[in-house]
Amino acid sequence: AGSAKGPGGSYDISMTLPGAVLRNYTIVCATLEDGFTVTKRPVTIGIVYQQTIYGDVLDPLTWHVLEREGSYGILAEDDASQIFTLGFEGEDPVNVGKYKIVGTVAGTLSGNYDITFIGQSSYGEDAVYELVDEGIYEIVQRSVSVTLSEDFGENGRTYDGAPKKYVAQVGTGVSGEVIQYELRYSGRNGTVYPAAGEYTTAAPTNAGDYTVTLVFTNPAQSQNYLFGGKVEYEFTIEKANYSWSGDVGFYLS
Repeated sequence: AGSAKGPGGSYDISMTLPGAVLRNYTIVCATLEDGFTVTKRPVTIGIVYQQTIYGDVLDPLTWHVLEREGSYGILAEDDASQIFTLGFEGEDPVNVGKYKIVGTVAGTLSGNYDITFIGQSSYGEDAVYELVDEGIYEIVQRSVSVTLSEDFGENGRTYDGAPKKYVAQVGTGVSGEVIQYELRYSGRNGTVYPAAGEYTTAAPTNAGDYTVTLVFTNPAQSQNYLFGGKVEYEFTIEKANYSWSGDVGFYLS
């Protein structure tokens, strides 16, 4: 029997023998001059690559025991929270991006374990654990609904002197956040509008080939959101048919 003092610490040893043994034998106890050592239990902790959508509540950080060394690849029956913790390096994730998860060996039982942390390098069930001493938590963009429709007037795509514009219907963001956007027009197929390589928010009027594109105007929103629909259309304003009638006179001299 013995009483543990901790990893690498000293132990008191006692021995109890049956009465028959004591009557027939002289017991000599050797002294362990150098004592003995209880080594730390080696464990490899895999930090799971986690992913949530912008604006959603963060999931609890997840881990698994990855490797076994003999029979020591488990956390015995100890409470993991008394051995190590997982947390974010720096501030908790908010905006779209990748954030580092780090492990810290701490707690009343942490001295009993030799912990190695290793993280997944990508998201998914088949992701490989290969990031040394860190894991990843990723915030991905939230989709907002969008519909673009023509507002060309009664003459449709035929030139009539009026702008041929598109109208956008865009959903809201997290907690009803209003999405800031604009429609940009430019010429194509030889149509120069407004100038070569440029765009304008003014809808075109003249006959020609054009492109309309929906874009975010708020940089933070363009980072955290994406449009969940088609955001670019090509269209053509056709030339109008012009008819003229009247008397034509010829003068011969």
